Amino acid sequence: MLGLALALGLGLTVTAANAGPVVQGKHIEGELVSEHASAQPGRPLWVALRLRMEDGWHTYWRNPGDSGQATSVEWTLPPGWKAGSIAWPFPHRIDVPPLTNFGFEGDIYLPIELKAGATAGAVELKALVRTLVCKETCIPVKLELSHRLPIQAGRPEVDAKHAGGFTESRARLPLPLKGATALHDDQAVLIRAPIPAGVQADASAIELFTIDGAMMQHASRPSVRIRESQVEIRFDKSDQYDAAAKRVPAVIVFGGAQAFEIDA
Repeated sequence: MLGLALALGLGLTVTAANAGPVVQGKHIEGELVSEHASAQPGRPLWVALRLRMEDGWHTYWRNPGDSGQATSVEWTLPPGWKAGSIAWPFPHRIDVPPLTNFGFEGDIYLPIELKAGATAGAVELKALVRTLVCKETCIPVKLELSHRLPIQAGRPEVDAKHAGGFTESRARLPLPLKGATALHDDQAVLIRAPIPAGVQADASAIELFTIDGAMMQHASRPSVRIRESQVEIRFDKSDQYDAAAKRVPAVIVFGGAQAFEIDA
């Protein structure tokens, strides 16, 4: 990740010129898309940051791992509109020895819920997206995205062009899972969590991603065991682990397909 240090140290930022709905950055392009072709006044709606990386390049999850930076968005919205936070699909491990990062490759949708204002008519939504795109080197990129959306009465129609992207992204959103506990010792944390109904639990195909980036040694894979109706996951503490931490927020992924968020 020498390139990351060099790029950040020199303050290099690539700003993509907005030439329509798809904005091209260096090694990445982005667009702001809506799940529906219109929205209703005063009602919630879903949009997404659609990011497409060149082959071999990646961006980062909310906890980027040993290095990197999570994608962020700054909104410019019409009066009366509100924006929620990014709903993060679960990531995959990206090993760049000796570092391990968590992120995304290829074509991804990062969903965000908005609430429309009370006024009907066409509006323009603007999103300033900051992301870090990496391969052997890393480049900070700014994408100035926009989307024009009709606000009108009547049930909105799904935008068929992006329906698959929203569906796939939602399938990767962690569901809440209660009943998890965490035991702490000097070197490690042991998480015990119930196996959700209907989930096939294979210890070799279970991954843990802590939401707090300072908790675990990312390059050291957690050990996983199945005990009856529970999964036990033990991970090594990082050097930055906060000894006062009482909770362990994390995402458990079963078989690379089903994810659950815990607060142990």
